[in-house]
Amino acid sequence: MGFASSDEVVTYIGGIFKDAFADPEIAPKLTATGQVFRFVFTDPLGDRRLDAPTQSVGNCTGQPPPAATMRMAAAPTA
Repeated sequence: MGFASSDEVVTYIGGIFKDAFADPEIAPKLTATGQVFRFVFTDPLGDRRLDAPTQSVGNCTGQPPPAATMRMAAAPTA
């Protein structure tokens, strides 16, 4: 089963990283990378930017450019 909508993609994928920043073991390691990552999803569409130095997850508006972009389908393949 995949995501039902673009809203689900950004809510759940973004939520994974928000939870990671709240985790006392994972957050320091993620922040220490000093990187900004962009995740672009299709099927359905979704776009999230992870700014590790500021521990923020957003829709790319007002965030620094990513060091790397990951592109993938959000729906499972058969």
